[in-house]
Amino acid sequence: MECPPNADRHSADYLPYLHNVQSYIPPTLLSTLSATFASTFALLRTLQTLFQPLITRLTTQPDLASVLLLLALLFISFRILDMAYRAFLFWVRLAFQVLLWGSIAGLGLWMYTKGVDGVVEDAQNLGSFFAGQYEKYRLEFEAERMAGGQGPYGAYGGAYGHPMGARGWGR
Repeated sequence: MECPPNADRHSADYLPYLHNVQSYIPPTLLSTLSATFASTFALLRTLQTLFQPLITRLTTQPDLASVLLLLALLFISFRILDMAYRAFLFWVRLAFQVLLWGSIAGLGLWMYTKGVDGVVEDAQNLGSFFAGQYEKYRLEFEAERMAGGQGPYGAYGGAYGHPMGARGWGR
């Protein structure tokens, strides 16, 4: 078989081997492959006939093509934004889980080293320290209020202590 000078030489090189395909591939697989190829090409042909009017309209009316392109870009950008949101949520959840399990492990290690009685004693000492600090600052505040002084934040204890809130200071 002689090929024309402009024809693809590779397709002509493999033509004699196509007749021997049946000897290399089992008949059941060959029938399955041929049915698959036939249905795929039929589907592609059907899609081509269905989308041909749309493609013709897009090429003749560029306004519709630009609107469809903008919609496609909007869809893609929303998908990218969704991916970024999911990645952000993954890292936030991971940080909180690491914090939770790290604190549980720290509490367990603390109980292992000090024992239950030592942990209870440490917690009581910490609670009494914070109660003492609270009482100290409460007494200082009461004394300042009774003396009528202005304190470090002014007469109302800062802008939000003003009867009108932040608006009372002209903000």
